[in-house]
Amino acid sequence: NEFEMSGRDFKAFVASARSTDGDALAKKILLLGQNGMKYKPVNYEKLYQITEKKKINATRELNKLSEFKKKKIENKDKHLLTKHQQIWLEYYRYLENERKRIQIETDIAWSDISKDRAFTHYSKEIEQLISQSRMSIQEFKDNSISPIYLLNTNVKHCIEKLSNPLKNQDPTDLLDLLRKETIRVKLHFKQASETLQRQQEMIEIELKVPTLPLETTDVTDGKYSTFDTGIPDDAAQMEWPDKKLKAAMLQEFLNLDGQYKEGLNRLKEQHQHVLKSKLGGWSEETHLQFLMLRDQYPSTIQHRRKLFLDRFRRQLPKISVLEIDKHERWWIEYSSYHERRTELLHNWSKSRSELLTKSKALLADAWLDNESIKAKEMAIKQQEQLCQELHQKVAIWREQKLELLKLEQEMAEKLRAKETAKIVAEAEQEQKNRLVIKEKVTTYKKQLALKRKEEEEAAEIRLAELKNILAEQAVKDKARIEYRKEEYIKKLDDRRLAKEEAVRQEIEREARLEKLRQKVEVHTKNDPLRILQPTQAYNAKTAYQTEQELQSQDPMFSVYGFTDDKILSDPRYKVEAALRTAGLLKSDYARMVLSTVAPPQPPRPDQETTMFYPSFTSM
Repeated sequence: NEFEMSGRDFKAFVASARSTDGDALAKKILLLGQNGMKYKPVNYEKLYQITEKKKINATRELNKLSEFKKKKIENKDKHLLTKHQQIWLEYYRYLENERKRIQIETDIAWSDISKDRAFTHYSKEIEQLISQSRMSIQEFKDNSISPIYLLNTNVKHCIEKLSNPLKNQDPTDLLDLLRKETIRVKLHFKQASETLQRQQEMIEIELKVPTLPLETTDVTDGKYSTFDTGIPDDAAQMEWPDKKLKAAMLQEFLNLDGQYKEGLNRLKEQHQHVLKSKLGGWSEETHLQFLMLRDQYPSTIQHRRKLFLDRFRRQLPKISVLEIDKHERWWIEYSSYHERRTELLHNWSKSRSELLTKSKALLADAWLDNESIKAKEMAIKQQEQLCQELHQKVAIWREQKLELLKLEQEMAEKLRAKETAKIVAEAEQEQKNRLVIKEKVTTYKKQLALKRKEEEEAAEIRLAELKNILAEQAVKDKARIEYRKEEYIKKLDDRRLAKEEAVRQEIEREARLEKLRQKVEVHTKNDPLRILQPTQAYNAKTAYQTEQELQSQDPMFSVYGFTDDKILSDPRYKVEAALRTAGLLKSDYARMVLSTVAPPQPPRPDQETTMFYPSFTSM
């Protein structure tokens, strides 16, 4: 709303605009422009638009966050796949080197065997099989792999033609041809895959040989043992000069067998829980994949446990981490059992051979001693003493062997305990890492909640402060309004008294003029010709005027206020008129701009008002 501004109001407007408080100017303009209305009506449509805009921004930020999380997961999977690829390439190089080594050894062995005439017929058959296998491999490449490369070339050629189409060429024909070629290659590849699958199953059935598990074999059974138990035939057929010594030596074989059998039974009892289930309760194919993955990820690889579990989860997603951990522990104990069992069987065979060699040496010594005793009948006591010494040597050797066996068993137990402790430590470390991550997430959530709470408390405190400031300002504004109201009433009274005084003075003036009129009334003769003569006013207008007379023409009254030209030339009035035209007069921006506009001339110190100075400084 527009309003008129007098000289006195303009002074008040300029003084308030120069003050440091921009809100006072805005409220004063608001009071003058809206007839005392303090607040604007709420614009709900604008608030709704602002709310919708904030909702859109929040949704956009949430989408960005979800995209960032998704990209992070994709990068993590990509990094893991890169690690798996590197490990697979290293394992592939290892297998390739092993294949070359075995091929070289096979060629060397085959060259040695082919020199023998007895194997000439078999060598020709093997060479024929090798040539047939090479031909079948080449045929497979030509029928299955070459069409794929040809299809790839055709697809590239088709893409080039579609990117640069010709005028007389229809792209649908190219696409139809390409589609037919792709379907034909897929069907051929499917048939080849089914044929290879059937051949693989037949080969696997042929290669399977019925064997008994290692834990079910009996070392006393000659079918599965690599050596005979009990008393050897060589030791039983020996002729000893002393029957007691022979019985003692033969009993040593039985004692040795009993000790090792007891060790095998003890080992079997210790691992009874491992031998209960075949392949740890898993299928043969799953167990074979487990062993292959375990070989691909040795313990020397960094973050081996994490990579091994991720690869196993990708390859066999139905098996959980707990089942993998349980099966790995079972396999470690199962491998340890068979390693210790094989070591015991090897030591058993070695001890029997050493005992047989020792018995032969003792037999030779005994016969030499017996011949010397027969030559010297007086040396019977020496012979008995010698037998006792030999018997004592055998006992010492047996004790040494028992001690060696005990030490080997203790070392095997320590090694197995070390492997088990290593697996448990890895599992505990993984659990600790999970707990640490969980604690970090919980701490982060608590920090967010605490920060949110602090922000809410700060907002409440700021709101209370603003309410207090507004309440104080309302009290001050009320006092100012009351004061202005009193001043306005006083001004109206002064105007009324001034008007009454002016009327009274006018009446007195008319009375005085009437008296003077009566005193100076002209009493002349009747002169009709005076009407035709020029008047003094006419003479004054038409008479010659000099420069002194022109310079002496001063205005009737002295001007001490503001003229309209002076007010319109003031830059503050121009800025205020531009803001009013743009509809921004009641905004914070208008207050800020008006407070920065300087007057054409700096005001005199005696014109600055000090009526509300204390209240302004308090705000």
